[in-house]
Amino acid sequence: TFVEHVQGPPELGDVSVTIGGEPAAIQPGSNEGYLEVEVPFAAVSGPVCVSFQTRTTCGERFTVLRAPIVYSASPSPLFVAAQSLVIQVTGDGFAESSQVRINGRPLDTTFISVNSVEATVPTGFFQMTGTALLTIVTWNSRCPTPSEPLSIAVENPQPHLAELHLLPRIPGEFKLVGDGFIPDSAVFVDGAPVAVISTAGASIRARLDAATFPGEHVVQVRNPEPGGGSSAPLTFTVQ
Repeated sequence: TFVEHVQGPPELGDVSVTIGGEPAAIQPGSNEGYLEVEVPFAAVSGPVCVSFQTRTTCGERFTVLRAPIVYSASPSPLFVAAQSLVIQVTGDGFAESSQVRINGRPLDTTFISVNSVEATVPTGFFQMTGTALLTIVTWNSRCPTPSEPLSIAVENPQPHLAELHLLPRIPGEFKLVGDGFIPDSAVFVDGAPVAVISTAGASIRARLDAATFPGEHVVQVRNPEPGGGSSAPLTFTVQ
């Protein structure tokens, strides 16, 4: 609602109000001293005008800010412990001052058009699976105008194996290099789990079972649900 003060004692039945050219309904409680009106849905920024009989008086420009609307975000889902990623958000009513937020945390945002913005999700932004809430907040000089939240699934990534290095100075230990590794990643050799010593970014250190015999073996990394899955197998040889 918007309060407009009117000079003089006109009868309310003879008074009409427009905001940006759109008729605004006078609300109960208005009297000859002031008018309280509802901003019409179709209103655009423009002057507030009060008409009484044949006289019309227009005041200062009234700014109408529409809440932005979020339709979708891609890619989706997003992943735990992922590298820095640019997401595209589509919707309506975006402005150069619009800012993407996930779970209330602001992201670096680039305005593309009234229907599109891009935002950068930093490395390691998500530390657990679940549902994240994405909103867009458009700022003006006075206050933020937020969108309704969009729910985005956060899942574990599927791991990918690139290399395996046996560590000759530490018998039985080996290092896996790849991506999509998380603290809950498990390592399997020939289908049996082996001890994981540490997980750090793009590498995992693990230890072979003492009974592992010389010859060719297959290693895989598995991440739990939601999302997750198994890496493609990687073959290595124990001398």
